[in-house]
Amino acid sequence: MRKAYIVLLLLLFVLAACREQGGIEVVSGEVLSPEEQQSLYEARTKQDEAPDVSVKGKVYWTKSGTKYHKDPNCSYLKNAKELQSGTAAEAANHGASGPCSRCGGNKQ
Repeated sequence: MRKAYIVLLLLLFVLAACREQGGIEVVSGEVLSPEEQQSLYEARTKQDEAPDVSVKGKVYWTKSGTKYHKDPNCSYLKNAKELQSGTAAEAANHGASGPCSRCGGNKQ
């Protein structure tokens, strides 16, 4: 019981210290400063202009990807476990902001 009490006190101390410093966010094992946290927040919430959906024909994208691909064999997709396909507009609806710089830039 005494060990649990000590652990709880240490946890409260660490939380209080984090609160005083404006919070801590860890990315890839590194602790970010408040300025770095703000920059990361702005990058994550930045709204790009309207997605480019001018590519004609079938395109491919992944669930977590931010670009769509004209070629399902694009080297940027080599590690993809699951591809989705459809129009560029459908890809944009799933979060793809524009064409891949390698295979999607050729507008046909």
